[in-house]
Order: sequence, then C-alpha cells, then structure tokens
Amino acid sequence: MNAYLIVKTLHILSATLMVGAGFGSAFYMFFANRGDKVAAQAEVARLVVRADWWFTTPAVVFQPLSGLWLAHQAGWPLSMSWLAWAIGLFLFAGACWLPVVWLQIRMAGMARDAAEAGQALPARYWRFARIWECLGYPAFCAMLVVYFLMVLKPDWSFTWNGTSSPVQIEVFHFESGCKEAALSLLEAEALHYLVVSVIRTIDEELLRKASTSGA
Repeated sequence: MNAYLIVKTLHILSATLMVGAGFGSAFYMFFANRGDKVAAQAEVARLVVRADWWFTTPAVVFQPLSGLWLAHQAGWPLSMSWLAWAIGLFLFAGACWLPVVWLQIRMAGMARDAAEAGQALPARYWRFARIWECLGYPAFCAMLVVYFLMVLKPDWSFTWNGTSSPVQIEVFHFESGCKEAALSLLEAEALHYLVVSVIRTIDEELLRKASTSGA
C-alpha cells in the first residue's frame, strides 16, 4: 500500500467523521431544544461542544490538508470545475461552522447556569438556538454536495466553438465517476455506524447522569 492510498483512506474516514459527528450532535441538540428539561439541554449542549473539539475540529483541519495533497499527487489542478466547487463549498460550510462553534459554547454555558440555578433558559439562549439552526442547514447541505463531487468528480468543462452557438457543457465524466462510486457505499455505511455510535454514547452519558442525580 502506497502513501497515496493511505492518505486517501484517512481523507475518506475524516470526512465521514466530520459529517457524521456533526450530524449526530446536531440531531441531539435539535431535539433537546424542543424538550422542557433544562438539565437535559445543558448536558446535551456540553457533549455537543465536546464532540466538536474531539471529532469535528481535527477532521476539519485534516480535510483540506489531505485533500490538497491528494489533488497534487493525482495531478489535478485546483482549477478543475468539480474540485474548485468542492473547495468553495467546503469554505462556505466552514464559514457557517465557525460561528456555530461559538454559539454552542455560549449556549452550553447558559444552559449549565440555568440548570444549576433551577431556572428557565434565558431568551438569549433561544435567539442563539435559532441562529445555530439557520447556519447549520446550509452548511450540512453544502457538505452533502461536496460528497457528491468527491465521489463522481463531474467534468463541467465549458467549450466555445467560436460561433454564436450556445456553450456546450459536458456534464459528467462517468468513467472516472464509476470507478469511485463503489466508495460511496463504504462511506455511507461508515457514516451510519458513526452516527449510531455518537447517539449511543450520548444516550449512555445521559442515562448515567440521570441515574447519578437520581441517587
């Protein structure tokens, strides 16, 4: 096994970790915010912040480093349409994610203080929660498109024949896309496993906290 295949495997795994951990933690935060138990919201928010530091942040750092290295080794110029779009969407998702990290930390602090004081969550928490959701939806959709681009590598090459005829668009380079398509099944299975693992871990943590406080 050469270095390229090793880095490519790590690149796929880190992408799965990044999206899977983000989706799993967002899933729990979303539904915890629709409950009426401040203690549960505080605990979920705390674990979401932890998941971001432990899983999402390292993957976010590793993704562009490994991706640029792989593109260089494969001889793909960054001006290739699918690669340029993937980089642009990744930067867009990152621009949404950075304020989300700050919001989650602030929300976790407010929920913790409210739980310790036995009070309801302040109005500021709910304003942050709405912003958190509005930033999360486009970021997650952007990353889904990046997955599509990475697997199929569509060749959106624009050619002009020098006349007044419209631009001809070659939509997909199916040959190279089909060679990579099998990886999508592995990525989907890994993503499913990761999301289930994150949800199970949070469940166990919440149950442990509930049993401890009940004792």
